[in-house]
Amino acid sequence: MGDRTFRAGLVLRTGGRPDRPLGQGRQVAVLQVVTVRGQIARVWVVGFVRYARQDLERIQDKNTKLHLRVFGILKFAGDVSPRLRDDVIAQVQVTGWFDEGHSRPSAVTT
Repeated sequence: MGDRTFRAGLVLRTGGRPDRPLGQGRQVAVLQVVTVRGQIARVWVVGFVRYARQDLERIQDKNTKLHLRVFGILKFAGDVSPRLRDDVIAQVQVTGWFDEGHSRPSAVTT
């Protein structure tokens, strides 16, 4: 059946930095659950998640594909190319705000 790992975390953050969405003077709760089976990492997020180029390159180096399900905000940094995103992310579902980094962000439910 392959290797299986499970990781979950809850982060409560208070912040006022403008470069951190949702952290504008209020608390942000983020629940993230990750399960890995073989070469597929399933990631469930309630809250906010941001991927930079380095994050996706580390995942790519492990020959792992991401299946993302986000209830909240999914953001890719401006240094993430569409090609890298497509190489690493096999599936994405967002209910909320999806900012692809290179294009205009949109409020979506997919």
